[in-house]
Amino acid sequence: MTNAQERPLSLDRHPVTLREYRIPTPTLEAFYLLIVRSLRFKIHGSIVYGRSRFGKSSGIDFLEQFLARKDKTLPLIKLACQRKKTPSESAFLSNILSAASHAATSGGTPSALRIRLINRLREIAERYNSNRIVLFADDAQRLAQIEYEWLQEIHDTLARHRIALVSFLVGTPLLRGQKSLFQSQGEEQIVARFMVDELPFRGLLSAQDCATCLTAYDETEEPPQSGWPYTRFFLHKAFDSGLRLGEEGAPAWDAFGDAHRQARLPGDVEIPMDYFTRAVEYILTEYVGQDNDRFRLNRAIWDEAVKYSGFSHALELVSPGIIEP
Repeated sequence: MTNAQERPLSLDRHPVTLREYRIPTPTLEAFYLLIVRSLRFKIHGSIVYGRSRFGKSSGIDFLEQFLARKDKTLPLIKLACQRKKTPSESAFLSNILSAASHAATSGGTPSALRIRLINRLREIAERYNSNRIVLFADDAQRLAQIEYEWLQEIHDTLARHRIALVSFLVGTPLLRGQKSLFQSQGEEQIVARFMVDELPFRGLLSAQDCATCLTAYDETEEPPQSGWPYTRFFLHKAFDSGLRLGEEGAPAWDAFGDAHRQARLPGDVEIPMDYFTRAVEYILTEYVGQDNDRFRLNRAIWDEAVKYSGFSHALELVSPGIIEP
């Protein structure tokens, strides 16, 4: 049987220890299908919204990596929308230039920056031999109406060059409210370009959701193709004798559910990914020293992990009715 000394890297360098990893979730699958549908049916803009700590930003990273492997002809750009007191066209264009990895992200008039940006996006499309570019706009609830109009100009200019800019605006539920506001104000050109479809970004909603995510720890290897899935890396003796986190969906769900009820939190149980992964990381890193052939998880361990994750305390501070800016 493999012993601890044979791990391919040290414990402190593992992605789980460093919290530098991504795992698929049911919501990410729905997001991926939204992207596929948008590209197939030429839907140029969609919104994805959810509360903080539900894994939206890390989900974009996961999908960027997944899409880059699946389709090497699809250009992808991730834009981090900036918080500002007063929108500036120069700052807006400079931010997109930076996201597009242009060497010169500032300097010149807005008109000059816009030309530079269009040329850069055309260059990217040509490099990929593609007539479309996917734009992920993270924290899109920060965009002001005038910034949508500037983005619309970019969209229209690229269209004249036969390049489709397919935008996915990702943000808090404020984003859904902005869509409703634009519709009520008759700003249909913004909705028609950037907010056609919408997807609520949910946390984990069932024991099966938990099991799906936990199975990823049993199957994702680091280094890739090394024979060391995450679970085995930390609990290799237990793993080699049959332990699988994927079989712990129900105990995990029950532990989070009881914590939700004991804290008298409103609404149905919904587990943000941030707290779910913290609980799993606690188990893997805290019990690595107790690994043996007979080690198995139990409800007490899950209760301990959920408490450590900060799930109850965090949701007590943020009511579902409060939308973060």
